[in-house]
Amino acid sequence: MKNLLILLSLFFVTASFSQQKLKKADKLFSLYAYTEAAEAYENYLKDVSQPGIDVMMKTADSYYYISNTGSALRWYTRLHEVLGNNMDDKYFNRYIQVLRAENNHAKADELLKKRLEAKGDSAVTQRFISQKKYLDSLTAAPSNYTVTNLASNTDKADFGTAFYGNRIVYSSSKDTTKVTRKIYSWNDQPFLELFVADRNADDGSFFNESKFIPKEQTPYHNATLAFTPDLKTVFYSANNVKKNDRLNNNDRGTNNIAITRGTITDNKLEKPEKLHFSNKDYSVGHPAISADGKWLFFSSDMPGGFGDSDIYVT
Repeated sequence: MKNLLILLSLFFVTASFSQQKLKKADKLFSLYAYTEAAEAYENYLKDVSQPGIDVMMKTADSYYYISNTGSALRWYTRLHEVLGNNMDDKYFNRYIQVLRAENNHAKADELLKKRLEAKGDSAVTQRFISQKKYLDSLTAAPSNYTVTNLASNTDKADFGTAFYGNRIVYSSSKDTTKVTRKIYSWNDQPFLELFVADRNADDGSFFNESKFIPKEQTPYHNATLAFTPDLKTVFYSANNVKKNDRLNNNDRGTNNIAITRGTITDNKLEKPEKLHFSNKDYSVGHPAISADGKWLFFSSDMPGGFGDSDIYVT
């Protein structure tokens, strides 16, 4: 009897400790701290032989959001093994994306075709088959371009280029300061900043890199920009902040992206202002300007759209 009580006590202590691990992971996930959440879920899952659907979803998503496609694939695969065609479209689409990111296109095509056939929409299935044949023909065709990883790229995020005359402006989370910058808990990297560089016309390499409009960038994300054809006006995405550089969060405690517009003079931004349709309750970002300068395209998850985010024009 005494031994039984000891065993029961150990069981309840272990179960309680395991639940504490799960609560920690869920808390980190709710705070968008996906790098730490992924580690916390893995720590919890070491002690669990049959994890629940919700835990597998959140573990997979944590890796997905920080672009760790290999680990995301492991958990989306397990999720699909359990749910099959009952897997929610959102998670199935992410499963297909990470399969392709890991260069497993054959598996992605096979799963997608089976899913479409199971749904019984012959028109969509035929369109998929037709598109696949076209993409396969492009893959088989000889390439006219060579893709090169620039020496200026880092182990952090480097993307979102825009031509600025003969120069290039781009977004990066690389840390160029001697003092540690603010860290974005989502992926455990510094917040994005805008950089400008000269470009070698022969090989495309960058040199003379420096921060773009450094005095106007927020302490948080500054990224994805577009210039008017005369290069006098810039539109760029940045976290929605107040005048004192404090985050302007919505009632749920979430901070969204806004588009800022300003006039460029000697690498200084004059009269910066958020566009009137920017709103703390939804994101407005990733601007693009038409060649004639008359149209502004942007992405937003504002109410009334067709998906999570849609492309708008004004």
